Amino acid sequence: MELVNKCVEPTVIHIRPGATAATNELRKEITERLSKDHSYMNLDVIGLQKDEEERRTAIGCEMSLMKQAGKKIPPEMLVRMLKKIVYSGNPQCCNFILSSFPEIIEDAKAFELNCARIKALVYSTSQDKVVELKGNNLSLFNIDSLF
Repeated sequence: MELVNKCVEPTVIHIRPGATAATNELRKEITERLSKDHSYMNLDVIGLQKDEEERRTAIGCEMSLMKQAGKKIPPEMLVRMLKKIVYSGNPQCCNFILSSFPEIIEDAKAFELNCARIKALVYSTSQDKVVELKGNNLSLFNIDSLF
């Protein structure tokens, strides 16, 4: 199974946070539907980071020390944490939702370079429950305006 996991790219969808309460509710609804109806695992980076710290894993201890020192957790460390989960070898889960990360285009590029490609980007454009889906070639779109 380990060999198969190395050859098969996981499906990763990034759901951008909204600017209003209504758009954040829509984001939550989309996340719940993908999780429930299509077996996507939500990779909420903030929650995962707390879990790693509470479990006192090596990366969790490293993050905890950085936070205590008043330093920001670098995206490379977050990507390393996510990669461990995405490529854990769980055959039941190869669909993932990224939320709370990446926040800027450089973080998205680091994630794609060191973990997996973001296949789609979902974001709400208004309070009218309008959602736009950008395809897997994010460079075709002015992605910087979304981050």
